Amino acid sequence: MASDTVAAQRRSFHANEHNTLLSEVDSVLCVLLPKAVLAAGFNADGQVVVAHFNADPATKTNWEPDFFEQQFMGETLLGVPQQIRAVFVASEHALLIPQSVFHADAARQWIQKLAAASPNEVLHHHPISQPEASYAFTLPAPMDKLLHRYFGATPVLPLALYQHHKPTKAQCLMQCFVAEGRAYASLHQNGVLAWQQQFPCTTAEDIVW
Repeated sequence: MASDTVAAQRRSFHANEHNTLLSEVDSVLCVLLPKAVLAAGFNADGQVVVAHFNADPATKTNWEPDFFEQQFMGETLLGVPQQIRAVFVASEHALLIPQSVFHADAARQWIQKLAAASPNEVLHHHPISQPEASYAFTLPAPMDKLLHRYFGATPVLPLALYQHHKPTKAQCLMQCFVAEGRAYASLHQNGVLAWQQQFPCTTAEDIVW
């Protein structure tokens, strides 16, 4: 994997040693972390041909609109809106709510009380089939406006949704995504979700315990 520095305190990683032509890219997925943007381009066969990761760890606040707007305007992989299949968001405030009791207004109150979300944040929710539930998460209002402006009708999904994308019949399956000092983990047993959590972590021991 080749890498180069594109700006102070920002990094870019390329999936290939050569400079992949944008003409090879058939679809794009975008992942938004509180202080970073990952854009991955896939060819027609579904293989990653190029990926860019830009972070600004120096900023003291999460979801800084100016940083993200610069990335949305300058990232070449995001230049063709029709190619962007989804935007995945690593929100710090999220809840998995059984579909049988889900209601948007109640979810907004629960996520404020149980996940410390601000009343000014915008609620998003997405259904999952196993178990039958809605994955609810929030974003600061300025960030939500940016997503509407730059991505329009592109689906905005919770990052951990990939852990529920394909049903599994494995006796035990643990999945974990770690980025920016936070872990997004789930455990399936015999195809049924047994546990899901997101939590801060600074060492491997934080995840193990």
